[in-house]
Amino acid sequence: MAVFEVDPVDFGILFLLQHNARDVTTKEMGEQVGVASSTVATRIRNLETNGVIRGYVPTIDYEKVGFDHVYLVIGTGPERHETRNSFFEEILDIDGVVSLRELAADEENFSIELVGRTREQLFERLEELNERGLKVTRIEMIKREHHQPFNHFGQHLVRDD
Repeated sequence: MAVFEVDPVDFGILFLLQHNARDVTTKEMGEQVGVASSTVATRIRNLETNGVIRGYVPTIDYEKVGFDHVYLVIGTGPERHETRNSFFEEILDIDGVVSLRELAADEENFSIELVGRTREQLFERLEELNERGLKVTRIEMIKREHHQPFNHFGQHLVRDD
């Protein structure tokens, strides 16, 4: 995979977007990284086009909307690369699956975040995962989760006026 070249302005923009993409304007970002708002907009489009920014996803408190059961499911999936894309699609199609990660491991090479309202839903989803080729080896209930911006994306490049 080719590395996309970013400069300090791009790093500053990435930091600000990670910190608060919903509320920060291109004008505010421009002031903080020292360029015009039109330059910020162009840089963001370029970062999106080149796959650096892959989306804008809210962090949801599932419990507050009635989904009290959030699980981390670890399992072993297909070894052959040619079957992996369809495997990803099939797993992501399961109701309640909110993320899927492939891990660098022979065993337990997939991590899935699964959300549901009841334990019964969990058991139904686990059966679906099994039917689609994931051998579940471990299930953990997620008690609490915190996120933060990656701190190497230019916090030091952003002016805090």
